Amino acid sequence: MASTRSAWVVALNCRQLRLCLLGTFLLCGLLQAAALEDVSQFHIHNTTGETLLYLFVSPSASRSWGVDIVADDSGLRSGERFAAFLPLSRHECVAYDLLGRSVSGSYYQLRGQELCGGWNELILSADALIESRMSMRLGRLTVHNDTGHDVLFLYTAVDRPEFIGPSILRAGRQLRAFGTTEFFYAHDGLDDLYFWALDSGSGVHELRVDIDTTVDEYEVVLHTATRER
Repeated sequence: MASTRSAWVVALNCRQLRLCLLGTFLLCGLLQAAALEDVSQFHIHNTTGETLLYLFVSPSASRSWGVDIVADDSGLRSGERFAAFLPLSRHECVAYDLLGRSVSGSYYQLRGQELCGGWNELILSADALIESRMSMRLGRLTVHNDTGHDVLFLYTAVDRPEFIGPSILRAGRQLRAFGTTEFFYAHDGLDDLYFWALDSGSGVHELRVDIDTTVDEYEVVLHTATRER
């Protein structure tokens, strides 16, 4: 039976996370992006011919795929577009890798895709097929929003805080106050998972979860004590 661990006790501040100036800059940058609506859009067009159940997007420099950004039981059907948000300024570019897993178990991958501040679109086609029988161990992540505000963006970083990916909340969706949602994450190569949640009250909530390979389920609670202004 899969183990479950509650992660609300790991809600830490910048110093405890040992992010030093880097963590401060990340928080300030996210707050500024939220205040100025300078959040970049990221669009993926699925033309693989298959429905994608999971879609992982992480910086090319990281060694883990991180958290699935589809978070929808129906998946991303072929021909559909998916929209998410990136915490990139208008003059910033970062190389990302994408991995999609279809209903048939096939994997589609793009490497070293440069995404920049503003508007981005990538096409995930049948040419991106890399393996039809590849295996991936997934864990379940449950996020509870007890902040009293709607969460507008929920960014994650894998292994190191600077390896930040797109918001795992799809464009047009929010995590309502006192609501709960679930995500899947890729276990392989993942040791630490960082969270930055931006709420409707202009607050940032930060967390770090130490991933244990023997634990397949985690619960994360965002609450007022994790909030920075």
